[in-house]
Amino acid sequence: MTKHNHTIIRMLDFCLATAGFIAFSPAMVTIFVACFFDTGRPIFTQIRNGRFNEPFQIIKFRTMKTSSLEKPTHLVDKNDVTKLGK
Repeated sequence: MTKHNHTIIRMLDFCLATAGFIAFSPAMVTIFVACFFDTGRPIFTQIRNGRFNEPFQIIKFRTMKTSSLEKPTHLVDKNDVTKLGK
């Protein structure tokens, strides 16, 4: 691929991501408010391994209680999952 094609793909990615963000922002605000009343801290960050095992930080809506251990939802006790997370 040429540098020109990479630029076009990058611009397309940016435009589609922006359109998706705008389209889904009302739903994200609604989820944020619902999570806020459920846990008081609706958003958290987590380090994950990405492509080539390169770590990256992901921002997520909280589905488990703040007192629960950092484990995948399917590995924790059902009492640790919030009402919204169920």
